[in-house]
Amino acid sequence: MTELFKAHCPSCKRECNTLVIGEKFETWDESFDGNVVFGEVEHRLLECCGCNSIFYFKKSSDSESFSGDKKLYAIVTFPAPDSPSVRPEWFDKVYLSNKRLYRILNEVYEAYERESYILASIGLRTAFECATEALDIETGHPMGKKVELVFDKGYIGIAEREQLMILTNAGNAAAHRGWHPGEDEFKALLKVLENFIHRTVLNADDLQYIAHAIPKKQKLESKTKK
Repeated sequence: MTELFKAHCPSCKRECNTLVIGEKFETWDESFDGNVVFGEVEHRLLECCGCNSIFYFKKSSDSESFSGDKKLYAIVTFPAPDSPSVRPEWFDKVYLSNKRLYRILNEVYEAYERESYILASIGLRTAFECATEALDIETGHPMGKKVELVFDKGYIGIAEREQLMILTNAGNAAAHRGWHPGEDEFKALLKVLENFIHRTVLNADDLQYIAHAIPKKQKLESKTKK
């Protein structure tokens, strides 16, 4: 009977029953200053019983890897399970609307995935500036003035104006004043920019269509006395 083995399938993205196509076990030991460290490695070629994907599975441990009395193992699969995308579902629509903004945002997300939060924060500021150009805000104004003009034109409210001021100041601080945001800080800034772009740049045409479709208020005819 073919051996069954439980493993996390990179395609199904969950633990599945797999068929063991091949396997090899290794042990090793090394000496450091009179101390001996040893370990073991399991190599397996597996076929998922659910989706029939074939993948490599490696499980390793050594004599130093313990948490209390519990032995710790390192598990690697190839291909590796896909990481959740940090890009929103509507991101591809940006390409159809504004290719330059799409490229800037894509680099922001790439920096985010590499945990390069300084570069990503600077990119947020650049992406906002590009988005304002799509809203016909003149390019020569300082960043704070652009936020005010976006507010004056009715694209954002008071709360969002304050949030975008923080976003642009944060990008400037990351670029020129050595500010190093953490992941939570960056994610909060990113959410502000995503909401702004999704609501204004992407949905502007839809809102204009709705505005034109709404019946105009009819003027009341003044009654003339006979």
